[in-house]
Amino acid sequence: MGYIELARCATAAVAGTGIQAAPGSSATITAWSSENNNDSAGRGNRYKRLAVGAYSSHVSATDGLKFEEKINSTWRTLVTYTLAATTYTKYYIATSAPAVRVRYVNSANVLTEFDLVVLGDTEERTAA
Repeated sequence: MGYIELARCATAAVAGTGIQAAPGSSATITAWSSENNNDSAGRGNRYKRLAVGAYSSHVSATDGLKFEEKINSTWRTLVTYTLAATTYTKYYIATSAPAVRVRYVNSANVLTEFDLVVLGDTEERTAA
């Protein structure tokens, strides 16, 4: 089946599309959470892998892109990345928990450009 777009963020929200706005100075957004995804039967279990493409006009906070999983009631950080300024980057992460989410933590900068897309993959894959 391939990748399914789960969420998109942009510099500004786009009414009626589900595209959410970039976080403000020092703010955190949840780009996507399987707990909020009504179309995801089995929630996080549905996706074997997540892919995130990200571009930001400014560097993120330290460990600004967070992949988190929840087995019981506590979110646990799976892996984090610090996004560089003005560099489009892709991140791939294998998932297996019942609930999964992707969060972005902004630095103190005001973002003038921001694009982030979260893709889910239901297939087992060994390489990017």
